[in-house]
Amino acid sequence: MRCSSLRLLHQFIVGVGLACALVVAMAGQSETVAPSTQSVRGGVYTKEQASRGEKLYTEMCSQCHGDDLAGREQALPLAGPEFGSVWDGQPISALLGRIRQMPPNKPNSLSRPQMVDILSYILSFDGLPAGMSPLSDEQSVWTRIIYQTPLTN
Repeated sequence: MRCSSLRLLHQFIVGVGLACALVVAMAGQSETVAPSTQSVRGGVYTKEQASRGEKLYTEMCSQCHGDDLAGREQALPLAGPEFGSVWDGQPISALLGRIRQMPPNKPNSLSRPQMVDILSYILSFDGLPAGMSPLSDEQSVWTRIIYQTPLTN
C-alpha cells in the first residue's frame, strides 16, 4: 500500500512538472508570434494629421504630383486605382520609405511627423477613414499597418 501511495505521489509530481514545463514553453512561443496587423481601412490617422498633411502636400508635393494627386509627367499618382495597384497589400512602412525619398531635389528632408502627416492626407484624399488615434511616427508601428485600397460602395 505504501509503495502504491509513493507511486501516485511520484506520478502527481511528474504530471505537475510537465504541466509547468508546457506552460513555460507556450509562454515563450507567444512572445515570438508576430504582432497582429491592421488595415488603413480601420482609421489609422486623425483628421488633424490629414489637415496638417494637406498644407505640407501643397507646399512640398503638389508641384510634381498635382493638386488632385493624379501625378504629372514622371511623378506617379498618389490616389486612385493606379496608386492602389502599386501599394495594395504593402505595409505603410514601404510607402513612408518612398515618401522619405521626396522631394527628389531634397531627399530625406522631411521629418517623421511630416511624412506621417502627408501620408494621412493621401489616405484621406483617397477616401480612407480617419480614426480617433493619431498615426504614430514609429517605424515598428508602420510595419504592422497594411495599405488596402478603399472599399467602393
